[in-house]
Amino acid sequence: MNDDRISKSEKKSLSEYNTLELRGWIIEQFCKIEFQINQIIINHIKPVNCEDFERIILNSSILSFGNKIKILKNVKDFDQKTIGKLQKAASIRNIFAHASIYESIEIDFDEEYNINNIDVSCKIDIMTSDEKISSQNVVKKLDEYYDLTNSIIEDLSKSLPNVHLDAPC
Repeated sequence: MNDDRISKSEKKSLSEYNTLELRGWIIEQFCKIEFQINQIIINHIKPVNCEDFERIILNSSILSFGNKIKILKNVKDFDQKTIGKLQKAASIRNIFAHASIYESIEIDFDEEYNINNIDVSCKIDIMTSDEKISSQNVVKKLDEYYDLTNSIIEDLSKSLPNVHLDAPC
């Protein structure tokens, strides 16, 4: 038998992933969110042919995530706080998609040049809101993304009480 399926990860913690796997996990989380957003848009617009609407119109190659957010901004009763969370999550996802992750070694010396502390960590460079490049700790940024995306998934689930995450229209 030819089994061309891709198996799910057996890992139980994000700390078990290498950097390539982390990037994949980040994208997968974002895909789950985008799927939920698509379902909210479908439920709001109620197209005649929801399968084609989702497959063609809501296709991410045709309608960008940013444009889907613009639609949600105009959906009455959609929690606008979630919009801010979605924009922040998209920003963090883009950081991990496009920036290099590197190891940083920081050595703290005392006045006599004796080593007080050595800190080795993974860093990623981001552009701050004041347009300065800042080196940030990857684990902290990943934790922020993890908490943020879980919060978003919970928020979006409240908007979709009768829609299952893995179910099409």
